[in-house]
Amino acid sequence: MPGRFPLLTDENVPGPLIEALRSAGWDILHARELFGENTDDDVLIEHAARRERVLVRPRAFVDAFDELAARTDDPFRYPICYLKPKA
Repeated sequence: MPGRFPLLTDENVPGPLIEALRSAGWDILHARELFGENTDDDVLIEHAARRERVLVRPRAFVDAFDELAARTDDPFRYPICYLKPKA
């Protein structure tokens, strides 16, 4: 499908979400299926890079946007943050 890219998710992405995305046509590999539990981040990053996949790590997003989320008045925005690309 145009505009879609292959994903690799870490073990913290819930299985039902992965299955829903697969059903919608996304190409997703789940770290738990490939490597089991507690896979080192370096292994995931290397695997994603070698196979040209985008690594999806929910905890990384939460960590990266904790400060931004804490500064917002909209509690429903946390932990998801949409960033607009620079024009």
